[in-house]
This record gives sequence, structure tokens and C-alpha cells, in this order.
Amino acid sequence: MGRLKTAMPAVLPIPVPTPDQPAPQKPTVVPPPPPRRHGWKAAAALLTVVGAVALWYFMDTRPPNPPAAAQFQTAAARRGNIEYRVRITGNTVARHFANITAPHLRGPGSSRELNLMSVAASGTRVNQGEVVAEFDPQNTRDTVDDELAILKDYENSIKRRIAEQAVDTGNLEQQLHVAQASLDKAKLDFRTTAIRTSIDRELLQLSVDEAQAAYRELQADIPRTRISQRADLRNLEISRDMQKLRVDRFQDDLSRLTIRAPMSGLAVMQTLFQPGGEQRQIQVGDRVSPRQPFMKIIDSSTMEVEGVINQADSGKVRIGQDAVIGLDAYPGVTYTGKVSRIGALATGPRQSYFIRTVPIVVQITNADGKVIPDLSAWAEVPIGEAEDAIIVPTQAIRHSGGEAFVEVKTAAGFERRAVKISLSNGPSTAIEEGLKDGEEVRIN
Repeated sequence: MGRLKTAMPAVLPIPVPTPDQPAPQKPTVVPPPPPRRHGWKAAAALLTVVGAVALWYFMDTRPPNPPAAAQFQTAAARRGNIEYRVRITGNTVARHFANITAPHLRGPGSSRELNLMSVAASGTRVNQGEVVAEFDPQNTRDTVDDELAILKDYENSIKRRIAEQAVDTGNLEQQLHVAQASLDKAKLDFRTTAIRTSIDRELLQLSVDEAQAAYRELQADIPRTRISQRADLRNLEISRDMQKLRVDRFQDDLSRLTIRAPMSGLAVMQTLFQPGGEQRQIQVGDRVSPRQPFMKIIDSSTMEVEGVINQADSGKVRIGQDAVIGLDAYPGVTYTGKVSRIGALATGPRQSYFIRTVPIVVQITNADGKVIPDLSAWAEVPIGEAEDAIIVPTQAIRHSGGEAFVEVKTAAGFERRAVKISLSNGPSTAIEEGLKDGEEVRIN
């Protein structure tokens, strides 16, 4: 589209007047049509149509690409040996062990932390009854001394109370003798009533009655006083016995601060969590909370690997099967073992009920000093072995109608051939019948 040109005004021809015609009028000017306001839209639409036609023509006239040739990957069957093993991952544990914990004291401040004064070195062998740890006993000793002093005060109080009661009893008995003498004197005086006036006789009778009442009252007071004294003394004795129990308790706490090995074995220190998430073994000078485990004494001849296996392999493992065991901390070092226990139920995360594992325990039969608890370990249990068999990649095996087959490469293409599988360990499969050594099979 070119530029829009403004139309020039059209001028009509002026007629030439004749004598018999009137004078011509002025020429009439015709105004041009108004210009189009949206001509650019029409131009853009035209350009779009032209471009689309050109693009279609260009794409339609390009020569088509030739189809890519199909590519197939193959692998040659080979003769060899194949073994199927179930792998177990877990940690080392001791079947027979004793946990050594910090003592829980029963005296004042029983919840306070204890300062470790000495401890057997981790990895050393200890005998039963041997001292393996000692805690700072100073506070407990001070408590025992204070309690012994209180016990001594109770014993002295009992002795003093016995002496006081003896004095009180002697005074009562003396008073009773005085009352007896007063009563006897009143009775003697009363015998003289024959020569006394009636008033004197009345007064003497009153004296006898008064003396006799005082004597009887003292007689009754002595048993009651003795009962009260025995109760008071027994109260002090009970307090003394309770104090003896406290002393025995604190002395027992003092003996608890020295820990002896309950069994012979290997001493293994536990880890201590520090601020910041760091871990290290407990050592001399650390403060340990009551009842906190800080050491294990293990029987190294009963070391085991506790782990899990896939539930699909659990039916292939039997108790008593041999196993090869390795420790991640010592690459290249292996031990022999036997399957000792297999879990009855599969476990797994709640989120998925299809991924399940079965607990399993493998006993290490030739453990040495390197095998300590809480080491990450693995074990392999041989399930089956095929010797001098035709081996192909498991990817080459296909199944249809309950039968296994492979596609063998021939000059004419790939030939489908049924095979009989003897053993598979995951990546490789042993073929018992249907395939020869050196034949190539399709694997994709």
C-alpha cells in the first residue's frame, strides 16, 4: 500500500457565453472525500496473510527428512558362574552385655550431676569385681559426717534421758516413802483418840484420811510416770534408729560412687552429646547425670549384626545359614557368621505399606578386638550358585504367558526363543536351557 494522497478539488470547465445566452455563473468547487482513519489495520492484515502464504509454501516445498533407522542393543551370552546373595545392612551389637550407669544417690542433692574422677579406658578388658569408675565422693562424705554427728547427739540424748528418768523415779519413790511415813504417823496419832476430845478425834481422822489419799495418789503416779518415761525413751530410740537408717543410706551412697564390673568383658565408653550437636566419648572430668549410661561391658565373643532385609528376600533366608560380614570402619576386613534370628513380622514406614523390611540378626563367629558395638556393618548370605552356566543380562529376559523367552539375533533379524532360568541375582541371570554360549540377545 502506498501513501494516501489528498484529492485535489475538481474544477468544472467555464462555458463561453453567447449573445443569446445569459452570463455564466461562478464555477462550483466539489470538496474531496474525507481521508480514511484506519488504513494501517488493513495494511497489517494484508502483510499477515502474505507472510502466512509464504511460510506455508516454504514448508510445503522442503524435502522430507528420511526416517531414522531403528537401533537395537544386544549382549552376548557367556559361560560362567553366578551367585545369588542377600545383603543385610545394620549395626554391630553384643548379645551379652552390662550397662554401667551413674548412681542415683538418695541423699540431699540426689539430682545433681556427678563428677567422674576415674574410668577404665575404652577398649580395655576388665574382670568381674574390678573397679571401672569412680565419682567424686567429697559431698557424700560431708553428708555422712553430718549424719553421724546427728546420730551421736541422739545417742547422747537417750543416755541423758535415761539418767533424768532415773532421778525422777527416785524422787517419786522418796515421796512415796515420805507419804508412807506420814500415813503411819497419822495412824499412830489416831490410836490416842480414847483420851482425846471429840474434836481432836475428828481432826486425827482427817489427818489419817489425808495421808492415806496422798499415799495412794503417789502409788498410782509411779506406774503412770514409768509408762510415760518408757514412751518418751522409745520416742528417742525411734528417732535414733531412723537416723541410723539415714546414715546407712548415705554410707551406701558413698559405696555406690565406686563402680565395679558386674561381669568380665570389654569396656566400651558411651558417647556424650555436647551443645551444638557434637558427640564424643565420656572421659575423666565429665559431669554425668544420675542413671545416665556412660559405659558398656560387653562379651566380645557374642557380637552380632542387627539389620534388615527386604521382605521379598526374607523367605529365602534360613536360621543357621553361613554369612560373610564386613565393617564400614575397616574396609577389606571380613568375618564369618551365621544367621541366628529372623523377625516374624515385616516393618516399614506408615506412609507406604508396600516397602517393608524384616529384622534379622547375624552372629559373628570369629570376632576380634576391632568389633565393638554401634559400628555400621553389612552381611551377605549366599542363597544359591550356578556353575558353568550360560549367563545373560536380566534385561534380556521377557515373560509372556507364564514363560520366559529371549530374542536372539540372527541373519534374518531377531528370533524369539523360550528359555529355562536356573538362577538370577538381579543384574545377571543364568539360563539352563534354550541358549548357547556366544549368541547375542536383544536387551532393549
